[in-house]
Amino acid sequence: MLSAFENTGRPDPPAGHGAAEAGGHGGELLRGGYAQAAWRPPAPLGAAAAAELFRRMTTRRLSLLRPGAARAYLASLAPSAAVLARGPLTALDDFYLVNRAGRWSAAARQAYLLRSPLAQPLFADPVVRAARAVPLADRISDRLHRDVLGALCPELLGLPLAGTPWHGEPRTPATVLTAPPGPGAADWRRDYGEAVAGFLRGYVLDHGAASPLFGIVRRRAAEHALRVPHADAHAAWAPATVAALLSGDWLNAREPAGPALVSRGRT
Repeated sequence: MLSAFENTGRPDPPAGHGAAEAGGHGGELLRGGYAQAAWRPPAPLGAAAAAELFRRMTTRRLSLLRPGAARAYLASLAPSAAVLARGPLTALDDFYLVNRAGRWSAAARQAYLLRSPLAQPLFADPVVRAARAVPLADRISDRLHRDVLGALCPELLGLPLAGTPWHGEPRTPATVLTAPPGPGAADWRRDYGEAVAGFLRGYVLDHGAASPLFGIVRRRAAEHALRVPHADAHAAWAPATVAALLSGDWLNAREPAGPALVSRGRT
């Protein structure tokens, strides 16, 4: 998904002449990572509620995995889960850094590098250390975010925010930026039609027959998640991502689709 999203409609630059781009991955670090989701004024959620948030965030689609893969994945979560009781908000903040910098953002970086050099300043060690030195309460409350914007570009503070307003501001029509009608309003990663849904289903099921995919993912669960129309887009993209990684298709994302790949889209 990341590879397609970052490359769609962007022609390849000449070899060796691509300008370095700065990615915004890691911006949530300034807001306390996942800890902000557990903060509700006037007080943060308790340890039990934070633990439940962590559970839902990390295991909601665990049923897609076969038992061995599920056990290995849960074992990788154990260190983060163990510290929830000692400091739930801090643990969620820590887990954001582990998950985004070590997993999701690494994949996003690879997607970017398929087309141009990339710098991720918000994950640079000095930036991470400086942000984490700020009290978590100041990050969760948006104070750090607003201070940084005010120092770098004060004009940005006057822009209305889409969706959730700054913490401490009422949710009013003035603080919500509504997307205009038309093609630009759609999120193709989640609001795609039956053509993309059918392609993903064929791609996963065809690849799975000739790869270790279904040694990791439960075939019946994948078939259910990929049933058209997709009820859960995240669950549909997950096995497609694993199938692409195992097949090596992501290494050849710029090659024209061969007959086999095209036929999968018609399955």
